[in-house]
Amino acid sequence: MTNVKRRDFLTKSAIGAAATGAAVVAAPNIARAQETFNWKMTNAYGPGSPFYVTGPGSPEDFCKRVTEMSNGRLNIQHFAAGEL
Repeated sequence: MTNVKRRDFLTKSAIGAAATGAAVVAAPNIARAQETFNWKMTNAYGPGSPFYVTGPGSPEDFCKRVTEMSNGRLNIQHFAAGEL
């Protein structure tokens, strides 16, 4: 076997081993990907505060967007100050 063929063989073997290793490491994450998560988030301000924001850019809007972007896998329930 010439040096060029040996080098090609070793290179392809290393690439194959790396791909196999990546697949083995990723397999549990793929199986776990269907799990859903429910988080709680609190706000520093209560509903009576002038800093309490509703509508676009609000904590409720953030929670809704996270749920939409994660296809329902991550649900965040928002609580105002003092509710928990």
